[in-house]
Formats: sequence, structure tokens, C-alpha cells
Amino acid sequence: MKLLTKEKDTAIFVPEKKMDVVVFRDDDQYTAYCPDLDLATAQDSPEAAIEDIILAIREYVEDYMKNFETYSKSPNRKQHLPLIQHIVSLKDDWELREIIEVRYGDIYIRSV
Repeated sequence: MKLLTKEKDTAIFVPEKKMDVVVFRDDDQYTAYCPDLDLATAQDSPEAAIEDIILAIREYVEDYMKNFETYSKSPNRKQHLPLIQHIVSLKDDWELREIIEVRYGDIYIRSV
């Protein structure tokens, strides 16, 4: 944890590890994308998309741990291990939210 500010009897700490979630709009849908774990969800509002990506992250971590031997050796998933281990150490969704940095943006699809 990093000390953000300290005044008299109050100190605010923020976690140093961050996980990016990018929310973008596509017509009437909002997609939350977590590039660190290559997960995405789509919902009718940005808030619902964020709630859904948190659920997807929790489910992915659970699945990763259940299938640890396979996932930890998989070329497209083994790099997730340090983040998975960190998420497993978190007590609840509040602590998960503390490490998520939500950014809002647009997506552009380039035709090749």
C-alpha cells in the first residue's frame, strides 16, 4: 500500500498494483475490457459493464485455480499467474475494486 495523504489522525492508503479496465461504448452497449486478463463483458450501462467485469474476473480466477496445471502452462494464460495470485489474496470485491483502474475510451476498428 502507498500512503496517499496524511493529516492529523487520518491516513489514506491506495494499493500500488493496478489492473486496467477500459469501458467503451458501441451503439447501445457498453463493453468493459480487462486487457491484463483478456476478459470482456457487454451490458446496457457502463456501471453494469463494470459490475459484470468484476464478476467475470472472480469467475476467471476461480476457474484458473481449479485448472491450475493447464492454465499456468498455457501460452496465452501463464502470464496471468502473478495477477491471479494477487487477486486470490484479496479478501473481498472491495479490495478487488481498489486495484482496478477504470478508464473510459473509444474503440476504433481498422479495416485491413
